[in-house]
Amino acid sequence: MSSNSSTDDGPPTPVATQLSGAFNALARESTVTHRQMLRRLDQVRVRIRVDDELFDIATDAARGVVQVEQVDGEARVTIATSRAVVHDVLAGRRTLPEVLREGTLTAYGALRDLVAVLSALEAFVHGAVRSRATAELFEDFETEGAV
Repeated sequence: MSSNSSTDDGPPTPVATQLSGAFNALARESTVTHRQMLRRLDQVRVRIRVDDELFDIATDAARGVVQVEQVDGEARVTIATSRAVVHDVLAGRRTLPEVLREGTLTAYGALRDLVAVLSALEAFVHGAVRSRATAELFEDFETEGAV
């Protein structure tokens, strides 16, 4: 287990930091998955709000990476949710369709862009479940508990 776990020793690690670590782990351990994410997202910039945390996911085709960035310019897709919902979905207690129907996760954008993000998410999950490093990151995230 990595040392990022913070059950009782301070605030939880920002989601953006954890997601960045997961992207980096996939780039190292599953280059095929990482390339699929890059290709599927293409130039779709995604703005994500998790509680009070706000960040963008963007591709850098020149460097061949999917990365977490500071909010900048316009995003073609916006997603908003809470840390508790992310915990529930990742732990399998709720499904993505359930939280979308409930309105506890919202996603806005053109249909083709939303489909691109969903396809990239599918590639991410496919690679993440096979990655030791992302499994450790998931364990750290889960041990933080929902806020």
